[in-house]
Amino acid sequence: MSRLSILEYTEDDVKKIWAKHEKTKNDVKQDVDIISKWLKTQPHLPEAPDERIIERFLLLNKFRLEVTKQKIDMYYTVRSMIPEFYDRNPNEKVMRKVLDVVPFIPLPKLTKDLNRVVVIKALDVDVDNFDPGAYIAHTLNVAEVRLREDYYHKELQIYDLLGLKLGHLTKFTPSLIRKGSFVIEKVFANISAGIHFVNAPNFVDPFLALLKNTLKPKLAEKVFVHKTFDSLSKIISKDVLPKDYGGNEKSLKELLEEWKQVFLEFDDLFEHLRQVKVDEKLRVEPITFANDLFGVEGSFKQLHID
Repeated sequence: MSRLSILEYTEDDVKKIWAKHEKTKNDVKQDVDIISKWLKTQPHLPEAPDERIIERFLLLNKFRLEVTKQKIDMYYTVRSMIPEFYDRNPNEKVMRKVLDVVPFIPLPKLTKDLNRVVVIKALDVDVDNFDPGAYIAHTLNVAEVRLREDYYHKELQIYDLLGLKLGHLTKFTPSLIRKGSFVIEKVFANISAGIHFVNAPNFVDPFLALLKNTLKPKLAEKVFVHKTFDSLSKIISKDVLPKDYGGNEKSLKELLEEWKQVFLEFDDLFEHLRQVKVDEKLRVEPITFANDLFGVEGSFKQLHID
């Protein structure tokens, strides 16, 4: 089990997750060692992440070594590219407010398929109180904790749209969407086990239809809209679901209070991460794997996201 009871898993769960990737303990250790040796050849990086973080990156990327190297590099590089997402300690007043408006809450227990369920719900439906940039920063702060304390096979997301207004969606500018999508794709992409919508108002129906049409077919098949909580509990066990959705787990508000405490425990980490920057002058090879997104050649010294 992880150090924090808020994210639960067992050593047996870990072994089963390895098995899903056809990996043994020895295989994983060898992969971690390969990445560790590679990190020593990258002088531009500000630090070498410890083995548990390396293993999490390997897991997130299906143990593909080259992809994992790229993601770790971008984990550090993107901090200078989009500082407004990363210079946000979750314990500051503005970020604490996000937790009471639209929190991003991973649930404590894994599903029977060893997936982690995350709930996104507006607790304060006043559009004026919603800061989309701070919300994205909040999700990244949660990801930092999970990178150190979580272990799971895939991620399953529940979007509770009760009280959602069109104004919430229009606050996401094209620039903000582009930046957020970039970070998700290049750093924290999860293997999706499904996207579930509950309490969906009628005005989002065209949006959901458009979403399904734009997603890859395999992912589109994993998008569900639930009219009742009963249909949700047929996919996700009541032992995993919070009381808010007819489950046996603590309520979202109780879990939210626990996450506030977790962020306080990790305050030193977030203050440290504020100072973590790459030194582009020391980069051995120019980055080329972002060229498809930016349409330019060369290192990130030349890249800007407007």
